[in-house]
Amino acid sequence: MQSFYAPGKILLVGEYTVTKGFEGLAVPVKSGQWMDVWEFDSPGNAEDRFIFNALDSHGASWFSESFDIANLKSNSLNTNALNSNSADVHFSESKNPSENSEHISESNTESKIESNAESNTESHLSKILALVPSSYWKPGKSYRFETRLEFDRNSGLGSSSTFVQLLSNYFKLDPFQVQDLVFGGSGYDVAIAAVQKPLIYWRNEQGVHFRQWKMNPELTKDWKVIFLGNKVNSRTSTSQVNDMLEDLARDENYSMQIQKIIEIVRDAQELMALETGIEMYQMFLSQLLGMVTPYTYFGVKPLPRGVCKWLGAWGGDMLLVNSVVWDAYYSLWNGCEVKNWNDLVIYE
Repeated sequence: MQSFYAPGKILLVGEYTVTKGFEGLAVPVKSGQWMDVWEFDSPGNAEDRFIFNALDSHGASWFSESFDIANLKSNSLNTNALNSNSADVHFSESKNPSENSEHISESNTESKIESNAESNTESHLSKILALVPSSYWKPGKSYRFETRLEFDRNSGLGSSSTFVQLLSNYFKLDPFQVQDLVFGGSGYDVAIAAVQKPLIYWRNEQGVHFRQWKMNPELTKDWKVIFLGNKVNSRTSTSQVNDMLEDLARDENYSMQIQKIIEIVRDAQELMALETGIEMYQMFLSQLLGMVTPYTYFGVKPLPRGVCKWLGAWGGDMLLVNSVVWDAYYSLWNGCEVKNWNDLVIYE
């Protein structure tokens, strides 16, 4: 048996704009997804099979499927670009997206599997298996794959990005190209799953770029993450504002303001700068894209020194609050799962 692991993620700042070349600031979390793989002799004269089973965070099977490997071979795309043993991660030393840097791929992702739809999962798995070269499968051998989530699959912590990273790792495929061909998006979540460190991430015409990001846990010790349980598909959410995002990216003044705000968060050494930058990003994006902030969504007023920000796709998955907002409005989230930020994320 072989075992593989990939952590989940949180995008603190950069949602939506990261798909248009701006920096995204993302961190891995302490829970993720495991994958165990067994390769065994096919019994008797039975056909070679690929058997897949997915377990949720409670150990219950929520998706299972079996494929005839002969069919997988015949359906293989034999994509040379994906049949690569050089999926190593390279950190950029650049200080911003406009500088030259090393990159690891020319394709990108941010999308999530709609994990509550088994038919979608089967389709996505079939697409990934079609990227595995037919020469990979050994005659007379069958394979059993089992994945195990450590977080709720509807939490927004990255069930699909970890899934892609795990399969790509085993089959020696480039995870960025896999996710780009199957889902599309920016790619920050796959980078987090691969590198397992906080990252400053961006993409441009030259490809995918990232470098390690340092955060001070003393600044975030009073933050909380509220899991709202409203699953939002980031692909759909991004497509709804795509035209406005294109206009933003083309406008030099808006682009400069967005990047400056992101840099405030990125480089913050004091709590006030960090939290002010987070609130500025959210308010600026709301004004430019006409999207609803959590203050409007929950019908409450912003508070001096308060932070209340969507994490990921707006309107659903997760909410970040600091102690100011939590102390004033905690009753709004009765029944929701709440975790301390510093207990949830990985800083090194």
